[in-house]
Amino acid sequence: MTEITECSCNNKVEYTFEQQNVCKNCFLRLFKNRIKRALSEKKLRKDSIVLIENECAAQLVKEIIPLPLRIVSKANTYDAQIVTDTLDDEAIDFLEQLPSTDEKNVIKIFKYVSENEVIQYATIKRYKFTPKPKNKFWKEFLDAFKKYPDMQNNLVRNIQELKKLKK
Repeated sequence: MTEITECSCNNKVEYTFEQQNVCKNCFLRLFKNRIKRALSEKKLRKDSIVLIENECAAQLVKEIIPLPLRIVSKANTYDAQIVTDTLDDEAIDFLEQLPSTDEKNVIKIFKYVSENEVIQYATIKRYKFTPKPKNKFWKEFLDAFKKYPDMQNNLVRNIQELKKLKK
């Protein structure tokens, strides 16, 4: 297998971004695009007081956001806080909250069917079924999967695989 020494833009490979060998310019472009994506999730306004306790993050915000912001490293009150959680941190936070196994001697009978499907079944058979109360945010999140029926099943399968790995 030959080692890639040239970036897709024909410059010398120096870095890796998502398992792609890239030059310095492409790395910086790809990296900043991801930072822009994160920063666009919450809208900052002109003259907002933004708490940023890390120099690297503060410099990126100054480079990317064209608005005049009041960036501070210490404050009791602020309009927004920028933290330095990475993709790895996000994944670890999720995994730490994931139980390693299901409870012993518990069978989740409806694990592979949707709540709506259970309601329909119960209606057909004239059985009583009362769904568990749901957190509104997570219910809306799961409802978004309705356009993609396999997504919720894939999510559950991936959770099961992650539980096996965590054992």
